[in-house]
Amino acid sequence: LHEFPFWKNIGENKVVCIDFSSPNIAKNLGFHHIRSTLTGNFLSNIYEKSGYDVKKLNFLGDWGSGVAKLIFGYEYFNYSGEMTIDKLHQLYVKISEEIKQNLELQDDVNLVETILEDNTHGCHDKYINMWNTFKEITLNDLKKMYKYFDITFDDYNGESFFATNDQLINLIKNRLSDKLKTSSTGSQYLDIPKIKEPCYLFKSNGETIYTTRDLAAIKYRYDTYNFSKMLYVVDSGQNLHFKKVFGATKILDPNIKNMEHLDFGQVLMFDEEENVWSKGSSRSGKTFKLIDIINLLIKKQKEKTKHYEKDNKIYLTKHNQIITEFTKEEFENNITNIALSGLIFDALR
Repeated sequence: LHEFPFWKNIGENKVVCIDFSSPNIAKNLGFHHIRSTLTGNFLSNIYEKSGYDVKKLNFLGDWGSGVAKLIFGYEYFNYSGEMTIDKLHQLYVKISEEIKQNLELQDDVNLVETILEDNTHGCHDKYINMWNTFKEITLNDLKKMYKYFDITFDDYNGESFFATNDQLINLIKNRLSDKLKTSSTGSQYLDIPKIKEPCYLFKSNGETIYTTRDLAAIKYRYDTYNFSKMLYVVDSGQNLHFKKVFGATKILDPNIKNMEHLDFGQVLMFDEEENVWSKGSSRSGKTFKLIDIINLLIKKQKEKTKHYEKDNKIYLTKHNQIITEFTKEEFENNITNIALSGLIFDALR
């Protein structure tokens, strides 16, 4: 960029919104989030150097059936005491397994999900308070993880922010009222040109779904930031979803343009029990926590680095000769940075 100074001005007076990372609450940041997180941050840096006003957005999965399942599980198992991100994840796995063994419990989960969007119900406030606690625990843990890579976000507005924005949801309903169709089950959908599958937006009881919230997010971001470009750094498993969302956006507001899904291959893990590669499943607990990967890389880097400790100093050696010395803190910081650099390179290459 220093050799091409005109690049610094190509984004002048333009806003680019970049949606990346976007994990679910009450779960550890997994290794499968690494590609979206690091690629999104890399793109943000490039656009900033090119003169754009960059808005980094983290669309948290903090609403819907997953959250309802967690709240139900907390009460079902009569949990008490201080919760941590690890305990929340364990609870999610435990209640998922319980529902698998007793399918009738899913009806109770569906009821919790309905109550979350019904502020007239007697349990609404209690469930909202539980949800707020779970979200706060998750955000604190996420920010610790992002700090490893010097990543910050301008906006953590997730699904809940848009699902509970009655003004915005009603605007969508009113603008699309003459375009929405009703299925045999009572749910409402749009027909999107060149896409065979319908784009469902509302359940039969009027509740929002994931697609509705993504549509609402685009409208909100356009009205708030007046972006000239909107980028989603999400794996290729969401290709059809974004085609539907972008198609619905054109119907909702033709002025909103330049949205792009920057997809990439899915990050897989090897399931030794099944002897197959898969995306993993937080429902079953079969995921790699990113912090575990980071700690393993740091451990491996220490083992590869020839050094010894004496008088609270760390000495690096080569051919049994001291080549440099560090304080313990300097040594730990350098080892960590080398390990993280390898992780970043692997994600971006």
